[in-house]
Order: sequence, then structure tokens, then C-alpha cells
Amino acid sequence: MEMKVVRRCLLCGAPLQSEDPGKIGYIDPGVYTKRTAEDVVYCNACYAKRHFNPAPASVAAASEGFLTMLKDARASDSLIVYVIDLFSFECSFVPEVTRLIRGLPILVIANKRDLLPKEADDRALRAYVASVFEKEGLSVKAEDVVLTSLSTFSDIGDAMGLLELKRRRHDAYLVGAKMSGKSLFVSSFLRLFHNPSKEAISVSDYPGTDVRVMAIPLDSSSCLYDTPGTDLSNSYVSLVEPSVLHDIVPERAVRERKLEAKEGEVALAGGLAHLEVTEGFVKLLGYFGSEVSLKKAALPKKGTTDVARIMSRAGVSPRTGFLKEATDFDAFEIDVAAGEELDLAVAGLGWWHLSAKKDSRLRLYLMKGVGVYLSKERKIVDGRK
Repeated sequence: MEMKVVRRCLLCGAPLQSEDPGKIGYIDPGVYTKRTAEDVVYCNACYAKRHFNPAPASVAAASEGFLTMLKDARASDSLIVYVIDLFSFECSFVPEVTRLIRGLPILVIANKRDLLPKEADDRALRAYVASVFEKEGLSVKAEDVVLTSLSTFSDIGDAMGLLELKRRRHDAYLVGAKMSGKSLFVSSFLRLFHNPSKEAISVSDYPGTDVRVMAIPLDSSSCLYDTPGTDLSNSYVSLVEPSVLHDIVPERAVRERKLEAKEGEVALAGGLAHLEVTEGFVKLLGYFGSEVSLKKAALPKKGTTDVARIMSRAGVSPRTGFLKEATDFDAFEIDVAAGEELDLAVAGLGWWHLSAKKDSRLRLYLMKGVGVYLSKERKIVDGRK
């Protein structure tokens, strides 16, 4: 399994190649081999033009005030209560946040279990969540993961019990990305909360910052701090119009949808994700919201990088007005060996389970800056393990 960013002309968006001067994206071999992946490179046809296409913002970020607050959490050996959106969380980690909470005790509230396939195995799902945190360098075991469905108020008694046990009378900080369900967790927590101290619940700026937090007293000397959600700038949920957002966020459990695609064909997840098979043959199981159409289409006989036009002709929905030109997309190349199975998750949209019948090469086009995640373990969420 291998995935790499496709080097493209930063003006026309064509994948760069140095084999055939008659095809789009041609660049002199000497120029191509001497440039690094970070260099600004144009194909020969666009060389005379000056246009900079920024590198993708593939990771989320956090404010300085938020990081200052986590430095306090680190200094006091506090518990981190980390809320995630199970449907799409792998690309939501903020590097600066991860660095600061590394080594602290962590309780994971894995929310939106109700949106995953009903046949998912909960024990395997907890293990998968823990494995993703471990890959980020965070010490989380399966027993540290609590599955919840906080789309409505729910019983979080088990989570509250673990919180009390793991915090060891220290403060606890509630963190997580926007739209992960943090607010509903707090609402459910407060429904069961009995104040053991004389201190009142308060909402104010965290000391030394402009970060607004709710402080819930857990005893006479410690609190649960409800922090603002970190951004989702690398997710479709933050990049598309409200009407498109309504269509891509599932309201009920996603179901498995099957496709097969061979060389010269493309699998489309609405007008938002475009997965070309440039070599080989793959079977696809799609897990996306019911309003996201999944279709297969044939690529034009003459190669084209006009992904937006292909999506338009396929009649897929939803579509966003932000994807019009080749330079509106990031492109990734994925090599899958014969017999290999893996999952390809797109931040805020859903995921494909891929199985290759023979050595295959895929090219994935997404809106610029959207995070993408490859895994051999995520398939446990649909009951295969």
C-alpha cells in the first residue's frame, strides 16, 4: 500500500509527466528530476505564465490561546477527555495539540456510533479507534474508548464513571473538533451532574487567554473545562456551502454500496470526490451519506484533467460551486497491490473500502486542502474482522 501526492502543473493542474511531449502535463525530464515536491513547477505549456497555486492545508490548526490552556493541562498532569466523530475523525488531529497532550491520561468519547453500519463490531471498533490514537503517539487502549450516540441526549453514565476514575482528582479538559458532539456530551453530563463542591459552574475566559470555557467543578479543587472545538479546515464540512453540508452529513446509519471500476473508469462520490483507476481493477464498497450519489463513469477516450466537467456530465450530487477548475483540486496517487485491501477515508465525507484484483494505481481528486487517510484497519467498522 502506498499513497503519494501527484505532482501537478501549478497553473493548469495537469499531472506532470516527462515521457510524451504530445500529452498534457509534459515537462522537460531534466527540470522534473531536479525539482523537489515542495518546488513550484509548471508544465512546459504553462512555463511562461506566473501563477502560484498554494500547497494543500492538509492538517487542522489551533489558536495560541487554546495551546496555552493545554500547556496548563500538561503541567498539572490533567485528564484529557477527547471527543471524536466516529464517522470522520482520522484527519482531525491537530499536530500542536497532539504534541502537548502526549503522555497525559486520555479518555476517548467516540461519538456518532449510530451513523456507522449497524453490523459493525463494537469491540473491534474500540480497538481501531485506539490504534489511530496510538499512531498519533497518544497512549490510548481499547478500554479507554467509550462508544456513544450523542445525536440526541444519551446515558453517559459509563463515561462519567471512567472520567472520575482516570482523572485521579486532577482537572479534566474536554477537547475535540467542531461538530464532534462536545456540546451534546456536556449537556448529557450536566443532566446527571451533582455538584460535590461549593463552587458554581462558571463560564469565563481561561486565565491568560481569550478562550471562553465552561468550568464544571468536580471537587473542591478541580474542574472539567469544556474547551472550544478545534477547527475542521481540512474537512469538507468546513469548506462547502450549507446546502451541500446538509447533504453530506448523514442523519442515519450509512449502508454499504458496491461498485467495480477498471482502467479508464472513475468512481464518483457526489461532485466532491473523484477516484480514477489509471491501471488495474478494483472493487469498491462505499460508505457515504444517503444523499451522496455513488456512480461509475467512463473517462473520455482522450485524457483530460477537467474533473469538474466529468462530475457534471455524470449527473452526480451534491455538487459545490467551489470546484470549477483543475486548480481547485488536489490530486493523490495510490498504489494498491494485487489482493490488498484497504480503506480510503475522506475528511468530512465518508470512505471507500478498496480491494484490488491485480496491481492497481488510482488517482484521487478532492477539493484543495481536504484531508485523506489510508488504513488497513478501518474495515473493522463494517464487520469484516
